[in-house]
Amino acid sequence: MKFNDFAVALAERMSGPLEVLGFKRVSDDLFVRFNETHEINVISVQKHSSEPSVCLNFGVHYDFMPKIGSTELPSEGEVELPDCEVKVRITPDLSQKDHWWPISSDSVDEIVALTESRIEGFFNRYNINGDISSIVVDDLNDGLPDVFASLTKVRLCLVLARIQETLSNTEAAVAFAKYGIKAAGMAVGPKKMLKEVLKRVEQN
Repeated sequence: MKFNDFAVALAERMSGPLEVLGFKRVSDDLFVRFNETHEINVISVQKHSSEPSVCLNFGVHYDFMPKIGSTELPSEGEVELPDCEVKVRITPDLSQKDHWWPISSDSVDEIVALTESRIEGFFNRYNINGDISSIVVDDLNDGLPDVFASLTKVRLCLVLARIQETLSNTEAAVAFAKYGIKAAGMAVGPKKMLKEVLKRVEQN
């Protein structure tokens, strides 16, 4: 079985259930959902660079954040996994960091079942009106919250500052922006964006 055939078979199985949940099939190996509450959810099947195998990735971004490595805000049909703030490899065993499936019909069944079992629980954790809105600056002193473990501390400060700004929580947005600026050191790009957040919220 070739990857293209595998991707088509997988997409045909996943399209119906994912469309019910609001996802759009961008390509056979990419599904994207834009939520009304600002979250962008990405499901991506990735082909191994040298082996006949694939992995499953979930990504999270926010429509008020520029795509990673860009100054452009995301738009529907133009968001892929590398654009996302959060990128997580989905594995059958939660203790695993990585897992690759052989390109086969059996793997289609396994990936479909795993996606259906994890999708809402995973993406709900990143809703800006959910638990992440209660994260405070002091929570960052002893390490990063598990939900954002894949980010650097400075990048997380930027994400949380923008979330709080979007929620009109000025005091929290200022606190994360100032904390991030202090932690940024020589990281020019993130520091600039954090200063922009601070300027906007302090003017309002």
